[in-house]
Amino acid sequence: MESPLLARLEDAIERLLEKNRQLSAECSALRQEKTAWQRERQQLLGDVETILKRLDDLQLEES
Repeated sequence: MESPLLARLEDAIERLLEKNRQLSAECSALRQEKTAWQRERQQLLGDVETILKRLDDLQLEES
């Protein structure tokens, strides 16, 4: 027969393993979101640079 302490320990270990699986999945999702955000940020920065260059070119034409 299994001792009550051993059963409690096994339950605690199962809960910890499940929490670890959940946190690992969340961490993976957050890393993917971060990567997507960084790509979007780079694209937006490129768009801003293009707009600024056009504005500079327009100012040079008006001078």
